[in-house]
Amino acid sequence: MNFIYSGNFAIDTEVDTRGTTRVLMGINPTDFRWRLEPGESFQTPEAVLVYSDKGLGAMSRTFHHFYLDHLCRSEWAKKKRPLLINSWEAAFFDFDDDKLVAFAQEAKKLGIEMLVMDDGWFGTRNDDLRGLGDWYVNEKKLKGGLSDRAGQRPGAEIRHLVRAGNGQSRQRPVPGPPGLGHPRQGAGALHLPVPVRAGHDPQGCAGQHLPADV
Repeated sequence: MNFIYSGNFAIDTEVDTRGTTRVLMGINPTDFRWRLEPGESFQTPEAVLVYSDKGLGAMSRTFHHFYLDHLCRSEWAKKKRPLLINSWEAAFFDFDDDKLVAFAQEAKKLGIEMLVMDDGWFGTRNDDLRGLGDWYVNEKKLKGGLSDRAGQRPGAEIRHLVRAGNGQSRQRPVPGPPGLGHPRQGAGALHLPVPVRAGHDPQGCAGQHLPADV
């Protein structure tokens, strides 16, 4: 069973005294409100349920085929994805134009088609202790800002994309992850939405970062 919804949801499963299993799935009621004016309607998200008598493998394949055939609208739904390399393990936060171009040049020799520039291109994001939430380009690293940098540099015949916070890749800069900020960074505090907090309890960090109530 799968809930076709990217927001906050809840799944509850229970077995009653007669051995009947019930599954409740829907939008999480915590803090959820939706005002309907007269004549308006609200369409609740759908759920997908599949069954197979041939085990988990067949059930999984049924799920995959259903999503590919009916729910995935991307042009890549049934196309072979390009082979990519991510800058993170090679450079972490320590990169600039020249280093990225060098990665692209070497990657192309191996048949890699895409370079994904990971964390560290924004604000003062030179380590994991600062900068998250400062969504402006660090032009000391990327001179001229974010653009089609691969097309501007000779020899870097490889597509260059920016990694979004949700794991997807776009052909334009996407700040990410938008749901986090650093509590001790001035600009990050300015751009960070209301932090997650339970009543009067102290705010808790996820690693070095403060989760935002988005």
